[in-house]
Amino acid sequence: MYHAGSGRGYRAWLIRFPEQRLSVACLCNAANANAGQLVGKVSDIYLAKELKEAVDEETVQVTEQQLASNVGLYWNRELDGFLEFSMKEGKLHVVWDFRPESDSLTTPLSKNRFRVGDYPEDPMEYRFEATTPGERPRLIIQSVRQGYTPEFYYDPVSQFTPTRGELGDYVGTYVSDEVDVIYRVALRDDKLVLKRLAFKPAILEPALRDVFSAPDWTLRFTRDANNRVFGLVLNNYDNRNYRFTKQKP
Repeated sequence: MYHAGSGRGYRAWLIRFPEQRLSVACLCNAANANAGQLVGKVSDIYLAKELKEAVDEETVQVTEQQLASNVGLYWNRELDGFLEFSMKEGKLHVVWDFRPESDSLTTPLSKNRFRVGDYPEDPMEYRFEATTPGERPRLIIQSVRQGYTPEFYYDPVSQFTPTRGELGDYVGTYVSDEVDVIYRVALRDDKLVLKRLAFKPAILEPALRDVFSAPDWTLRFTRDANNRVFGLVLNNYDNRNYRFTKQKP
């Protein structure tokens, strides 16, 4: 199990291996320090044999049909995070929170287990588990180093494809009593755009009904008893439940 921390000019990382009775902590007073990588290198020294057996698994051949069964959008309800799997040139790829630059190739370890990317400080395994016959499986993301317990659960969902009229429901100015900022949501070329002072406009990608993804944030629009949009909630991995109210025209 591990936990990371960061602030302006600081980075921290703590990783624990209860079964091996080992903990490694790293505190850095530099914003460009990779604390996770540093604790990984220390852990490798003390647990070289165990980690080598866990990471150096042989890959297997998986048919395109088997890979395609995992294609689609997955949602973590707690984090409001999204993963989108797609097929490219016969390979299964994954994108985080609709960010094209995060596109990663998956490496199959079995027909339902995959290694994604290369994270030496904490290699991750993606496992698909069928829950209901005929439906897409649930996704579990698990740390290879702490393989005894799952970390993140993602449910298969269908992506929201709103009409221009539906997008118009979200347009407006949003203010918050918690943070002194104003967010403006506008419609541009059949896309919602988030406008903030001192930031470039950000395109909002539709995920689920009333849920949109922006760089570094997920926006969840809220509705009143009459089904009218009256506010929004901002979430990301480090900040939770920033609430905004939609101003009247």
